[in-house]
Amino acid sequence: MNQLDELGERVILILDDYTFITDSQIQAFVTILISNLPPNLHLVLASRIDPMLPLARARSHGNVAELRAADLRFTREETRSFVESTMSAVVDSAGITLLDERLEGG
Repeated sequence: MNQLDELGERVILILDDYTFITDSQIQAFVTILISNLPPNLHLVLASRIDPMLPLARARSHGNVAELRAADLRFTREETRSFVESTMSAVVDSAGITLLDERLEGG
């Protein structure tokens, strides 16, 4: 971590599919990392479930940006716009509602 801090450049560490990381040593390392992040290091965790990490302090300091499923869903109007712009198709309200429900939109 000291070496990362000394770089002076912004570093982004991305851990994708964090859901599948179950090794306790890795979990312990990431916990230490979160507690001691150098200012130039940005940690990105992608997970389908909330990770078992101590994030409350980082959240309280405004150092966590979370994107949830609801943030990624299209609204009905966005669904309509997408369908019309990519398929050059006009879909009635019932069709958009059905598509939205099937795709679990908002």
